[in-house]
Amino acid sequence: ATTVSNSTTAACPRNMNGNAIITINPLPTITVNSPSACAGSPVQVVATPVVGTAPFTYSWSVPGGATNPGNTSSFTTTVPGTYTVRVTDGKSCAMSAPVSTTVVINELPTVTVNSLTLCANDDPATIEAVASKGSGNYSYTWIVPAEAVNPGDVASFTTKVAGNYTVRVTDNESCTSEPVTGSVTVNPVIGVTGRILIFDEMGNEIEDESKMEVGVKYTFKVESNMIDLAGADIASIMWWMGDGSAD
Repeated sequence: ATTVSNSTTAACPRNMNGNAIITINPLPTITVNSPSACAGSPVQVVATPVVGTAPFTYSWSVPGGATNPGNTSSFTTTVPGTYTVRVTDGKSCAMSAPVSTTVVINELPTVTVNSLTLCANDDPATIEAVASKGSGNYSYTWIVPAEAVNPGDVASFTTKVAGNYTVRVTDNESCTSEPVTGSVTVNPVIGVTGRILIFDEMGNEIEDESKMEVGVKYTFKVESNMIDLAGADIASIMWWMGDGSAD
């Protein structure tokens, strides 16, 4: 006879003791600077991680007109406005909220300066710089002819030295204008020579005034180097009569 038997034994539960470590990674945090600059000069925007595990990934939002820098912690820009960044760290943890900063681009001040024309025997005249725009509280830097005394940090001063006078202004934000130049022209004093010619009604010149007669019409003519001088600008001629009147 053949005997068949089942030798399978049922499994019994068994208690096991051990430790499990659960790590909660902190969310990354960063700081972002708030730079400012003068128009035409770039500023650097920098995001600095404070909490989190490197390496960090950066995602930026930038204002219109600015180029998105992509995955970078810092970049330069000349465009004002709000820049926002989100960061993900090496543990794939992302910030709970983005961080924003404002870039300020200050306008440059502007300046005008007058030009002068005077005669060599005139009193000194005033050169004046007029500043505008920018943030105010201007300082002035002058370049003057070699023969002139530099006035320093002033808006106006007197001079009678011919040449070019160039000025820059700097405002309260340390922004500096483009240079502007005014000129001083000093015309020489020309020695004047002249005499008065007297003619009778027939056109004859009277050389001896004592021979002039009452009741006769005479013509007076001024003969002067100023009248014949090329480019001479004679505004008027004043006559004084024998009776003390003027015409």
